[in-house]
Amino acid sequence: MKFVCVQNKLTRALEQTALTSSKNQELKVLGCFLITAENNKLVIQTTNIDVATQVEIPAQVTEEGTVAVPVEIFSKVVAGNKNSQEGIECSLEDGNLSVVTKQNSTTIKTIPHDDFPTTPYITDGNSLALPIKQISEGIGSVSFCAAHSNIKPELSSVFIYKEGTDMYFVCTDGFRLAEKRLPLQSELEDFSLLLPITSADLITRMVERIDDEMEMLITYTDNQISFSTDEVYITSRLVSGNFPDYKQLIPTEKNTSAVILKSDMQDTLKLIGVFSDQFHEVSIEVKPKEKLFAFYTQNKDVGQNQSKIDAALEGDDMMIKFNHRYIQDVFGSIRTDSVEMSFTEANRPLKIETVPKSGFTYIVMPLNK
Repeated sequence: MKFVCVQNKLTRALEQTALTSSKNQELKVLGCFLITAENNKLVIQTTNIDVATQVEIPAQVTEEGTVAVPVEIFSKVVAGNKNSQEGIECSLEDGNLSVVTKQNSTTIKTIPHDDFPTTPYITDGNSLALPIKQISEGIGSVSFCAAHSNIKPELSSVFIYKEGTDMYFVCTDGFRLAEKRLPLQSELEDFSLLLPITSADLITRMVERIDDEMEMLITYTDNQISFSTDEVYITSRLVSGNFPDYKQLIPTEKNTSAVILKSDMQDTLKLIGVFSDQFHEVSIEVKPKEKLFAFYTQNKDVGQNQSKIDAALEGDDMMIKFNHRYIQDVFGSIRTDSVEMSFTEANRPLKIETVPKSGFTYIVMPLNK
């Protein structure tokens, strides 16, 4: 095998595929790039069994072939040759990969590639095209809510479904829930699927490295899904099971509401975290007639704190307790300057929405008294 390719294109391809490699001590080939040189292109693949990635880039191929080379070593060698204007020349010699530029010459020991798992391609199934920006926004807005446990796989997943003219991304760990609704220009039939959260996180990180103005083709079957462009192909298994009937948990009415600046909420939540107890408990008091919106925290070893926030208030008086970390977590998914927090009863969830509304809804269960 022998080829020459542009350094920055190779570096980018390696960064994208490295995310789905695996440090499996029993099967070391999973910690490798599988590189195939053919038809004046490089096909670079990695897999951790659950997720597989393939990226194609142009190259000048003089001898076709395939090699498995350790991810960490090859990535560092290529990245370290960023000043090579003439390109990087790689060749396979006696089981070693020679990497040569004008400035450097490196030899890397390779690993037999016969045991590298075959990338599963979806040859049939349903498909829809979405802008990469929407995929990243949909998954990224809700993934922080998923449970990172194998006890209930459906809770360790992103629930993705189409209903009518909208597409929904939903996650919950049983204590809080996030839903992102995106308008969809497609005549595709309604569908639903469960994407494992580990796969979802990897896919989000990978698509962030692709031009977000591009569209990505999503193809799915009952147990598998792929995300692809002309150069990138990502495939993952799907979770079998049923996501909870979550819509009945989202309050449709409100007795009390507060519209607050996002920055004020973030600053206050950082402060009260210093004084919260081991359960991260915070009491929220709302008195619209007195124009009072306040947080109370207390820790017997540290002290106590009361923080008042300017807010536009409506409705009845309310006193309710929450895990403040669950409230704080949501602000990484909110892009607007203001949020609305709405309450119904002391034993019902808090609902947080953006102002103006953007299709994002977040609910947090209160702490038991």
